[in-house]
This record gives sequence, C-alpha cells and structure tokens, in this order.
Amino acid sequence: LGLAITLSNTLMRQGDSRKALEVALRTSAALPHNPAALNLVGAIKGAAGDRSGARSAYADALKHDPAFTAARLNLARLDAAEGRFDDARWTYAEMLRKDKRDATAMYESALVEQRAGRPAEAMRWLEKAWAERPSDVRIGLALIQAKAQAGDRPGALEAAKALSARRSGDLAVLAALAQAQIDVGASLVECGAVLVEHVFEEGSHHVPKQHGVADLHHGGLQVHRIEHVIGFRLRQRLSEKRVERLGRHEGRVDNLALEHRHVIFQHRLGAVC
Repeated sequence: LGLAITLSNTLMRQGDSRKALEVALRTSAALPHNPAALNLVGAIKGAAGDRSGARSAYADALKHDPAFTAARLNLARLDAAEGRFDDARWTYAEMLRKDKRDATAMYESALVEQRAGRPAEAMRWLEKAWAERPSDVRIGLALIQAKAQAGDRPGALEAAKALSARRSGDLAVLAALAQAQIDVGASLVECGAVLVEHVFEEGSHHVPKQHGVADLHHGGLQVHRIEHVIGFRLRQRLSEKRVERLGRHEGRVDNLALEHRHVIFQHRLGAVC
C-alpha cells in the first residue's frame, strides 16, 4: 500500500492522473476492505476534479473503519470546498470532543471559517492550534498570514519571530519573517538584506525535495516567487553580488516548483494519504 501511495503521488506530480487512478483502483481492488486504499482512490479522484467519486470513496473508507482519521479529514475538507460548512464544522467538533487538544481539528476549523468569510472565528481557531503546536510550520504561517490580512502587523511579526526561533532553517518561515519585518517598517538593511542573504545561503539547503512545493506553499506563501515577497523592495539595498545570488536562487526554486507543479495532497483539496 505504501508503494502504491508513493507511485500514485509520483504519477500525479508528473501530470498523469489516469495512471495514478489506475494504480489506486488496482490497490483498492486487491485490498477491498482496507480504508487507506479507498482513501487513496478518493484523494486521486478529488485532485482530478471528480468530487462525487472522491466523496463516495471516502464514505466507503469510513464504512470499513469509522475511526479512520485521514478519510474523515478528507471528507470534511471536501464539504468545506463545496460550501457545506456546517457539515465540516460538525466533523471537526466531533474530533475535538474526542480530543480537546487536537491541533489538526483546530487548524482545519480555521480553514472552514476562512472559507465561510468569518475571519475572527478563523483567527480564534488558529491561535488555539498555535498554542497546542507552536512548532508547526503550516499552522504558524497561516496565523502570520491571517494576522497580516487583519491589519495586525505587529502581531504577525511577533508570530513570525516565534516561529523562526523554532524553525530557523525553513525557507518559507524566513520569507514570512522578512515580509513581517518589512510590513512594520523595520530597517530594510538589517531585516532585509541580511535576512535575504541568510535565506539564499542557508534556507535552500533545508528544503526537502521529497516534499517539493508542498513545503514551499504553507499558509498560501508562494515562495517560488520569493521576489514578489521581498526582492523588489530590497533590490536597491542589496549589493550586486546579493542581487546575482537572488536571481540564481529564484531560478532554482522556480524549477523546483515546475517539477512538482502537480503535487496534490497539500493543495486543491488537501487530501491526506
């Protein structure tokens, strides 16, 4: 099963959803009562745009194992994507009833409220999730972005500093910290040029290629266009050597983004396998 998941994921990254689905269907046929195999079928179908097929596969997985969390999460995410917010809320409420410290359920609840146009509720859930899991990059970046969008730039900077202290080698975290510092009017030379240099010299070495763009896009950050985040504002303050390094780094990350442009499990429906 693990091999089938890996192969399906690889085929989706290569843009071959037909073969990926064939692998998933053969796996579920060989393991008809395995909820993980059915969940894989749902994830592939959902990413390919077949939401009805995905819903059916997730439901079948839960029939075989009502406690199978991955399928329950994917079904709730599908509910949210289709505007069935109350159904998604009920799922996450049940997860929290079983474990009141379930940070994943809190984070997913925040995403539902963002989709539903309730930013204050989304912020409340993100802060609760962050309190439970302060080293989680996905949660931290989502909180930083939410605070920035709400106009709380000092709060976004405080969260970015806290996350950076825990995950100093993560490129997306460094980019978020740079943006937060720029937004509050910090010194461009101190918080920009020096940090950008650190990003390019250190950050790129910490991006795990097996995760590809999934790790680069947490919280909606498009780090493969990092120039849009910090480059334009800092270019005049950087030395020619740093500008040249910026261009080379952008090219490497753009190539990585293209190579993994079909990563699906963290995007579109955010399916969990």
